[in-house]
Amino acid sequence: MLYDTISKDPEQAIADLVEFNRASLERRNSFQEQEVEELDDLDNELDEDLDEDEDDDDELDEDLDEDEDDDLDEDDEDDDE
Repeated sequence: MLYDTISKDPEQAIADLVEFNRASLERRNSFQEQEVEELDDLDNELDEDLDEDEDDDDELDEDLDEDEDDDLDEDDEDDDE
């Protein structure tokens, strides 16, 4: 395909190759920008999921602490009898 689009005139061929290179770099850079944006989005989602998991862990820890306190209170009441 490249050979079909490049002029046989040396000066025009150079200009065609420079334009082809410019367009190719522009396309590659747009793909990289898109990939970076997608990775950023995935990173943000992961951070949100981790934050939610930490919140859930904190709630579970609080529930476990309350259950332990309740159990200790019951044991103290049993000991008093």
